[in-house]
Amino acid sequence: MNAAYTPLLEKRIILLEEKDFDLEAWKTGTVLLLGRAFGEDNSYGREINNLKVDYSSWSLRDATSDYNPREACKRAGQEILELAVAELQLAHEQEKTAPDITEELADANTELADAIAKKDEETVRKLLNKENKGQLVNLLTKLLLK
Repeated sequence: MNAAYTPLLEKRIILLEEKDFDLEAWKTGTVLLLGRAFGEDNSYGREINNLKVDYSSWSLRDATSDYNPREACKRAGQEILELAVAELQLAHEQEKTAPDITEELADANTELADAIAKKDEETVRKLLNKENKGQLVNLLTKLLLK
């Protein structure tokens, strides 16, 4: 996932407030953008694609007098996109942290550096279990406060 899509998704949220808003056009563009950000078959795109203004007599009859199907659809679209943006931001933060931790651990132990480079999970676990708890606490504290 690429955090570069965040401003584009935020722009799609702003488009929901346009005076001449066209739901179908907005859905098409948004689904395409979500496909680029999360892959073609993603839950955000499916949910956006399922949005529809329900003017059926049943929905209008059962709703309160201030119910507006078009506004309800916009709110749902906004919520979906806000969740997508949050996921992209979270993934971006995790991507930044992982290399920092890897670099610090590799500096502390060359054998551990080799295991990390080989992506050998079992060896990494064994080596971390051998480390002094105090050293690991100091290392983690240092990383968290960067």
